[in-house]
Amino acid sequence: MKVTALVALLLRPSAGVTVVSSVVRHAPVTMMGTRPRKSVAVNRLARRNYEILDEFEAGVALVGTEVKSCRAGKVTLRDGYCRVKDGECWLENVHIAQHGTTGSYFQHDEVRPRRLLLHKREIVKLKSQVDRQGLTIVPMACYFNEQSRLKVNIALARGKNVADKRETIRRRESDRENRRMLKVTMSAAAAAPDAAAPPHVVFLQNFGQGHVLPTVPLVAALRAKGCAVTYFAESDGPHGDDLVNEHTMLGKAVVAAGATLRAYADFDPDLDPDLEPRLDGFLNKRWRKLPGLLADLRALEPPPAVVVYDPFVGMFPAAATVLGLPHVSLVPHSGPGSMASVETPKKLEQAAGVRDWLKETHDVDLLDLGLPAISWCGESRPPFLPFPRIAPSSPPPLPLRYSRYLNLVCTTNEFFAPMCTEAQRRLWTADHFRCVGTLNEAARSCRPADAKHADGGFALDEVRAARDAGKRVVLLSLGSVVTGYFFDAPLGRAIPSHIAANTGGDDERADGKSLAEMTGKDFVHFVFRRAFAAFGGRDDVFVVLACGKGGAEKVFGGLDVELPPNFMACGVVPQLDVLPLCDAFVTHGGMGSVMEALLHRVPLAVIPVFGDQIWNADRAGAAGLGVSFRYPLRTLTADALAEATAALCDAGEGNPYRRAVDEAADAMEREGGAARAAELVLDLVENPVRYK
Repeated sequence: MKVTALVALLLRPSAGVTVVSSVVRHAPVTMMGTRPRKSVAVNRLARRNYEILDEFEAGVALVGTEVKSCRAGKVTLRDGYCRVKDGECWLENVHIAQHGTTGSYFQHDEVRPRRLLLHKREIVKLKSQVDRQGLTIVPMACYFNEQSRLKVNIALARGKNVADKRETIRRRESDRENRRMLKVTMSAAAAAPDAAAPPHVVFLQNFGQGHVLPTVPLVAALRAKGCAVTYFAESDGPHGDDLVNEHTMLGKAVVAAGATLRAYADFDPDLDPDLEPRLDGFLNKRWRKLPGLLADLRALEPPPAVVVYDPFVGMFPAAATVLGLPHVSLVPHSGPGSMASVETPKKLEQAAGVRDWLKETHDVDLLDLGLPAISWCGESRPPFLPFPRIAPSSPPPLPLRYSRYLNLVCTTNEFFAPMCTEAQRRLWTADHFRCVGTLNEAARSCRPADAKHADGGFALDEVRAARDAGKRVVLLSLGSVVTGYFFDAPLGRAIPSHIAANTGGDDERADGKSLAEMTGKDFVHFVFRRAFAAFGGRDDVFVVLACGKGGAEKVFGGLDVELPPNFMACGVVPQLDVLPLCDAFVTHGGMGSVMEALLHRVPLAVIPVFGDQIWNADRAGAAGLGVSFRYPLRTLTADALAEATAALCDAGEGNPYRRAVDEAADAMEREGGAARAAELVLDLVENPVRYK
């Protein structure tokens, strides 16, 4: 008994002592009765080379020497993969080194197939996903769980192409930079708690996706720097999804970025009874809202420090000037030079009423702000644009209302169009304009989840499936002007000077019409027929066709050619979601589309109509970023489009278009984007005299 008691006493563990026996050789048991998880190996290349869709935890059938090697961490998952065969899932090509102290007779094959232990329903799911969608099963990690059993984490994954990998890197770097900026901001606030609060930034914006969406990343960047942001925008009227309120995609995007959304106040005659009698014409009617806007801006708390505005609306810089606030225009085109020929003023007497009222009540001269762009000024006009016709004897063109402080141009120096008229040079210098590149970022390039695909749903998986099948994916989008605003109106009524600049000669005609005589519908059908002939029925090409808000049924009305089976016709295309999947982009050449193509490094085929599209087409062609179809009625044929797109889609290392696009995209990233724009806005607040 004494010997037995002594043995029991010796074997009883004391506090802080681990009992080691011939059976238990693992880590000490925790307070909960389980051991901590021990990592054995991690496949660090998996998330770089694959898009992870679903993950599973599986056991694995091993022999004794394999278990010992796993405990020593001698496992390599890098080249491994899984396959389903005969109702079982097997781990292939995973290297488990031989155990160092075991004889060769008992050693194992280092890369033998090893059976994974999964439930039957999991194996069925894996096999169906692999067979139907062409996915891959990759091992992600290997570890001993809390019960000291070896587990392998496997994942259903889709392989990434070069563009996907670049997007992942850009997103990671953007997230890292955002975290760094947030850390710096919080550290500065903690170090100087008595410092002045960040400024209150006010946005004054027009309606329309092309005007609103570039502002969203800037709002987010300002909010990341601690600024309060109030966002005034058109919230009601006949413009549908182009409005900015809590029910539209644009409004939800603005709110998601962190801004407080406000609507422009309706006209109140009691605020200024002298204004109403002086208003004459459509443009002047917009000034009805100025007294209410001034009252709202004066009532904001804290008081606004700077105004960011859309240069297409003269009321915005006027409000900032009246209140003595520095103001920044966010230019949604390539610069003043690209729009000089559309900056046609109304007759001066038509603006006399508003000009006199501003001068008398606020001592602000309207002409010091420039005159509005009357872009749609031909012999007649669409019914939704009730501008008076501009007589040939009108005064020389004057600029849009760019800021006399700072203008942020959402393009690169390569695409910037500087001042080119005396009227522009009289009001501005090159120092007033700063190129910041696209304000969209890869990490923020998608709309909010509840605002995506406002057209009722977009089959993005169908585009991914075409790409995964090895097809070249081409996006074809001609913009909202020809597919919407001027769909039923002659293009010559839009911007006659630009239509003339895009015509190679008076005899240049297609389908019996000149470009000026064509309606938007005629031009869309002209392009679509050539695209159908160039790509229709090809097994190696998949085309996403953007038809505009009217939808495919409206656009195809009167078109005598059927949609080829390898085309997917859509109304509204989520362009920022589709471009990362594309090999080429056939576009009208609007500045936003060109910059978004560079963001996702996609070569271009540009078919311009008017506006800054012509300038952008010339610059893209000269820089080797793609093919320009300037003078489209003469240059755009089915053979030319097919040849150009084949060159753009060439996956070879020596593709000059892709090399040029990569260089231009790198240059655009160096412009700074939304972060640089936010820094310039805040620097203007600190040093307004430097910019004035």
